[in-house]
Amino acid sequence: MQGDARRLDWPNAAVDAVLLLGPLYHLVDADERQACLREAWRVLPLGGIVLTVVISRFTSAVDGLVSHLFDDPRFVSIAWEDLHSGRHRGLGEKYFTTAHLHHPDEIEPELTEAGFANIELLALEGLGCLLQDYQTQWSDTAQHEIILEAVRRPEHERTLLGASSHIESHTSGTSRLPV
Repeated sequence: MQGDARRLDWPNAAVDAVLLLGPLYHLVDADERQACLREAWRVLPLGGIVLTVVISRFTSAVDGLVSHLFDDPRFVSIAWEDLHSGRHRGLGEKYFTTAHLHHPDEIEPELTEAGFANIELLALEGLGCLLQDYQTQWSDTAQHEIILEAVRRPEHERTLLGASSHIESHTSGTSRLPV
C-alpha cells in the first residue's frame, strides 16, 4: 500500500496512534512537513499519540568522523551544508538521499505549530553510535549491559540529542493544542 503522509485517507479522529518514521526528513520543505504533521493531528482523537523520528543535523559530521568519510571532498561539502542549513543533498546511492536534517531545537516548535502538546524528545542511538568497535563490545555480555545503560541514562539529555543519528519525539497523549 502506498500513501502520502500529507493527505491521509482517514476521517478525523480515526486512529489512536500515528507513526511518522520517515516523512519528516524526506519532506525537505517546512510547509510540507507542517502539512504532514497537521494530517497526523487531524486523524488523531484527543489523547491520541504521534511518534516521529527525525535525523539529526549532526549525523553526517559524526558519521564522517567515525567512518573516515572526510577523505572524500564531496562528503565534506555535504557534511558542512548539513551543519549549516540541515539541507542534506546525497549523491544517489552514496551518502543517503536529499533530506531535511533537524536541529534538536527545531523538533518541538514544528510539532507545537501543528497542534501537539506534551512533547518528549529522546535520542534513539545515543552515545552508542560513537563506538568504534561496537560489534566486539556488543557481543560481550557484560559490555552489552554497560552499553545499554550508558545509552539509556542520557537518552533524555537535551544537550546530547544531536549526538544521536535519530531523534524520536512523541506526545504523552494527554492534550492537543487547537489549530
